[in-house]
Amino acid sequence: MKSNRYIIIAAALLTLLHTFVSCYEDKGNYDYIDLPQAEVKGIAEAYVTNLLDMLEIDPQISTTAADQEYDCMWMCYNKKDFRKKIDTLSTDRVLRYKVTLPLSTYQLVFAYKNKKTAVTKYVNASLTVQSAYSRGWYVLKESGGNTDLDFFTGDITKTDLLKQSLGSSLQGQPRYLGFVPYAYLDKEANKLVKDNQSFVVMSEKDMRIIRIADMKEMARFEDLFFENAPACKPQFWYVGSEENGFVNDGKLYAYSERQGQLGVSKFSFPKDGDYQLSAVFTKNATMSPLMFDLKHEQLCTSHKSPNNVVILEDDGGSLFPNNFKGFEPLYFGFLYDGMWTGGKMYAVMQNKQDKSRRIVYIDSNNLVYFEDAFLKNRITQIKDIDATSAFAKATCYAQNRKFEMMYFSTGNRLYVYNLINHVESEVTREGGQPAIPSGEQITMIRHVVFDYSDWQDPSISEQVERIAVATTTGNRYKLYLFEPQASNVKDNPVVYEGDGSPMQVFYMSPYMGNTDICY
Repeated sequence: MKSNRYIIIAAALLTLLHTFVSCYEDKGNYDYIDLPQAEVKGIAEAYVTNLLDMLEIDPQISTTAADQEYDCMWMCYNKKDFRKKIDTLSTDRVLRYKVTLPLSTYQLVFAYKNKKTAVTKYVNASLTVQSAYSRGWYVLKESGGNTDLDFFTGDITKTDLLKQSLGSSLQGQPRYLGFVPYAYLDKEANKLVKDNQSFVVMSEKDMRIIRIADMKEMARFEDLFFENAPACKPQFWYVGSEENGFVNDGKLYAYSERQGQLGVSKFSFPKDGDYQLSAVFTKNATMSPLMFDLKHEQLCTSHKSPNNVVILEDDGGSLFPNNFKGFEPLYFGFLYDGMWTGGKMYAVMQNKQDKSRRIVYIDSNNLVYFEDAFLKNRITQIKDIDATSAFAKATCYAQNRKFEMMYFSTGNRLYVYNLINHVESEVTREGGQPAIPSGEQITMIRHVVFDYSDWQDPSISEQVERIAVATTTGNRYKLYLFEPQASNVKDNPVVYEGDGSPMQVFYMSPYMGNTDICY
């Protein structure tokens, strides 16, 4: 596939120049000739195709004049690439193209130029490239002491994907499942292939970059560093519009996609500072992450500008000191309020001695990446939890992404805590019965919200909202996907089952990008 940048702009400029010259040399002959009009049929508004499938489109060009011939060209560009780099797919009228584009959404352009008049016109369509693995629910799980992935979509279940693809599961307990666009050099075509939707699969002993389209391994831990890699002890991974990074053995490694995607960009040294980061964090796509320094027992953050981890500094606007001596973080959650807004964050902290708990409220509008205020402490409230409450005994948590509510569980009971009036209540189904049957142990909760709309084509969209609850019974697990209903859930959830113990769930879409994830 040959790359041709700016061909549409060039064609438009040539057409404009031709018109200008014709007007300038006007000698007064006003006998106008109507140019032949052409119409194109057979091109749909949108196409969805699987990777490596054959995309065939047969446009029909009808014209008001006989004996008109046309030069044709099919082009496309990735809608998520702001540079709008244009690729040529074919110079034939009929498109027969084996799809090798990275998973994404593209603007497909059919250009046809009248050979006699040299007038070029364009027909646009949307093209979504997906794969058998590009839309559905992934479960990061522990199986036999190692780490693997299961995949569910509709009636399709695919288990132990890493074992099937790599020959074995990742050694050690699961740690985190992250997402990243990855770039690599195609040596046969001698070109850089970008925007490969990929998972970052982390276990306590290993870390791999896995391309989602085909579950192919793109890189190992040691491949991600310019020089000698440290010992592999990964904790979590995050991406965003400004800085991407991961924590390994308490140290933060980061890069910016302004210098290139992972695969082109690599890691060198960890960020400076005397710190030891916890595995607990949160952020949305564009904001700086909220993290916790275990060494100094303080909230901290990171940003692409300073080459150090930043303790959130107390100043005249701080209502509470950033001091959590004797406490450890259990959970951080983000209230999502749009990609470019700060929202709010909540930290569940536990006293190391008496195991008492508190919720720390943080106004994350003061953690916006383009303002200096992200360096400051903006804790707005600290709420101590009643020791007799269910919340004080909770084993896992999940922030509601839309409302000031936090889900939590004890045993097989699912609860919600109202962060405004500080009241907890059990989550039930429409009929009043418990959300989870007895005999199952809740091991993971997440409120999944994916809301995609193509700003160029509003007809292309995808909205997903589910309360994902994973339970275990012996060596089996169930994944419940509930539709939320106020502070409760609707009945008849979708339920998937597998072997092992789930740790994390991730909803994947062909529209997913690094600015669509809220951690």
